[in-house]
Amino acid sequence: MKSGTRFKKLFCMPRSIIPAFLAITIFIAVASLNAENTKIIIISSDDHPPLLQGDESPGKNPGIMTDIVKEAFGSQGIQVKYMAVPAARIVWSLLENKVSATVGPTGWFYGKNSGDKVNFIPLFPASFHFYFMKKRFPEGLEYENLEDLKGYKIGYMYGGACNYLLEKAGLTVEKVNDRDQNTKKLFLGRIDLLVTESIGGWTSIRKLYPGEIDEFAMAEKIIMDAPGCIIFKKDQQELIQAFQRGFSVIKKNGTYLGIVNRYYDQQKIPERVLEFIE
Repeated sequence: MKSGTRFKKLFCMPRSIIPAFLAITIFIAVASLNAENTKIIIISSDDHPPLLQGDESPGKNPGIMTDIVKEAFGSQGIQVKYMAVPAARIVWSLLENKVSATVGPTGWFYGKNSGDKVNFIPLFPASFHFYFMKKRFPEGLEYENLEDLKGYKIGYMYGGACNYLLEKAGLTVEKVNDRDQNTKKLFLGRIDLLVTESIGGWTSIRKLYPGEIDEFAMAEKIIMDAPGCIIFKKDQQELIQAFQRGFSVIKKNGTYLGIVNRYYDQQKIPERVLEFIE
């Protein structure tokens, strides 16, 4: 259609329709412009809810750290798409430029001659703790050293980051493949203590025993720090700066705290997490 014909059709329209027609036309043009200007980046991560979730397929449980990163970049007009990668391939995915960044523990990069090639930016102060039933320890769990807990049956997971510490202390550790198995064993009295990261423990308890949450407790003493990070190659300075700006924004505007509240639900948020947000 010739442009002259288009204008003739426009001016032949009833006057009441022209403003609506123009509004729709402008909306479509702006939407197209925004779509063109939206930057999309791919970030790799493992499947380890409630901390991480690289697989965004329907029905998958989200992860607190992957949610935080998505919101931080989103505040800067950058859309994040996650790519689920096995932990053994995470370092490769970043160093070989398959992704723009990685979300997860720093331990992925230790001992692989890659630590000097990347920047770690802490996202969330994850840490491992003992969980117990209040009726088993009515006065709470008090101990100075791990060795003080000899004689108790402790539930943990195969391949877990704390295995070395527990075994070095000579503790009796019963291992399973799934955190929920240990939560059930703890509730039934088949183990005395459960080791897991703070947010993972409460998530499992809330899922399995929503009516008995108050019967469980978490020891405040930290077994091991395991901070989660977003990890960039050092040459990604522009992207690093964009993330840092966005991270500052979501800490200040309450978005970060809102995410944390959603994951802890009715459970007390550890002081170290609140201090990290400030």
